[in-house]
Amino acid sequence: MQKYTNAALYNVDLEGKDCGEFDGEHPTLVFRTKMEKDVYIAVPFTTYTKERWEKSKKHMCCRVKSTGSIAKIDKVQIITVNKIRNRWRENGKLLIPSKEDIETIIAKVIAYYQASLLMGLHDYVSVNREFELFMQEFDDAVVGDNISKNSSISIDFSNSEFIRLIFDSCMVRQLSIQELYDISNNAFGRQNYKIFFSGKNVSIDVMLTSKRALTLKDNYDILNVTEG
Repeated sequence: MQKYTNAALYNVDLEGKDCGEFDGEHPTLVFRTKMEKDVYIAVPFTTYTKERWEKSKKHMCCRVKSTGSIAKIDKVQIITVNKIRNRWRENGKLLIPSKEDIETIIAKVIAYYQASLLMGLHDYVSVNREFELFMQEFDDAVVGDNISKNSSISIDFSNSEFIRLIFDSCMVRQLSIQELYDISNNAFGRQNYKIFFSGKNVSIDVMLTSKRALTLKDNYDILNVTEG
């Protein structure tokens, strides 16, 4: 005899923090995962109302007419068995969705995760393309042997303690601060720079104690003399 029935409604506390609707125990359709018998895919249900449905259907949720519910596809979680309580009952009877509703829910969950994963792939390609373009500009201005004054990254040498790299924030719109840290760490070493955001600009102040900064200043001095 099974302790938990697969694809059945249980009382589950999803411990919602940012949505009062799921703060506490709710009827939840649970599907045992293929390889882990104690891990379940949890699809929370909420009672159907016209107002609630108008909001939920915009998030790929679906109606469950056999139980008078809405399956909150956008709130699906992976849970362990210790979050599953007793079977959900209404009026003393087990609440059991129809086979047709179960099939609809499964199709919606697959579609939701497929759309989410494909969005992730698209963003991955887009972010990496932006990273490559920025690194080309960064190399032209800072790292390469043949530095160029035509780079979109400008350099201010007016301070006696640091040089300042300045560029438009749109160049790194999709990157996180962690990518900028990584780029700066590789170019200048840790503790040798600070990153600032001011309006539409991003600035990286590199201390002149950095070997890269000193070399860069010398290279620009030579470039200015050559152009002069």
